Amino acid sequence: MGHGTMIGRVYSAHPIEGERFNLRILLHHVTGCRSYKDIQTLPDGLFAYLKEASRRRGLFEDDQECDNCLTEADLRSSELRQLFVTLLIFNEPADPLVLLNKHKASLAEDFLFFSELELFLLPLNWITIA
Repeated sequence: MGHGTMIGRVYSAHPIEGERFNLRILLHHVTGCRSYKDIQTLPDGLFAYLKEASRRRGLFEDDQECDNCLTEADLRSSELRQLFVTLLIFNEPADPLVLLNKHKASLAEDFLFFSELELFLLPLNWITIA
């Protein structure tokens, strides 16, 4: 082998695999690492999770696309919740809690409607027909 030349194989990983996927991304973008700790370390500190190290290195986009998707979706609340879960699983937004808080009114709209309807119909349970 020549000096400084290295041949290796990095197996593919799906984003759903979490840390394995982030390790793969970091291995492709971070050079000169000699240990696992080197991959996790940035000038502003050591990160416990590879996902955070990847995001701090700017290897992932922000959650704007997920936010736009939820905002533009003209769906019933139940369908919007399914879309939200799909985005969580396959897009892995950086801050899912921010997305949830921003869209929680739309996501829970049908729950609020049914709660009001149940409160309206509750007295009917006590009425008996003679």
